[in-house]
Amino acid sequence: MLFRSWYRDGAYTPDGDGRFDIGNTTRAAMENLAKGIPATDAGPSGDRDCGNGSLMRVLPVALASRMSDEGALAARAHQVSKITHGHPRAQVACAFYTLLTQRLTNWSRPSNAIFAEKNTLKLIYLVSSTYANHVTAFNDLLAWKERTGSGFVFDSFWSAWDAVAEASSFEDAIRRAIAHGHDTDTTAALAGGL
Repeated sequence: MLFRSWYRDGAYTPDGDGRFDIGNTTRAAMENLAKGIPATDAGPSGDRDCGNGSLMRVLPVALASRMSDEGALAARAHQVSKITHGHPRAQVACAFYTLLTQRLTNWSRPSNAIFAEKNTLKLIYLVSSTYANHVTAFNDLLAWKERTGSGFVFDSFWSAWDAVAEASSFEDAIRRAIAHGHDTDTTAALAGGL
């Protein structure tokens, strides 16, 4: 499995030196995978397991999926998140980021994209009893006010989003993301993806 090769052997790194950092939640998920736990159940889901690791790696879902069914796209983002981060907070941040990214690739303005996808994702969560925990997590995400560039998934999401929404260019967005400090590589990567 690709994740285990990256975790154990340092595969898929740009310089061949292996990984330079791993979050606690991702480390726990890698250990769960090594124990034979299925990938979609490997990500810890406790209240303290809400880092930004799955959000940092969900961009390919938006770029490769090109799904017209936004419900299926959100479900795919949830599945990808659960490999390392099983808490509904991480899942909703991944789904929202994925839907926003796909809308932005269709040349939507950031203000239009955020408005449309807030409503879309809320409707997806409200129409299915499967997503009862996701409704609360999504409302909490929408209410999140901090923008500090921290490793908490909600803060990472909004720090990157604000960097993009307020930027005049790609370079400006990356500079704004980094200016938050703290987890700058993740915030900049998220902003760059958007």
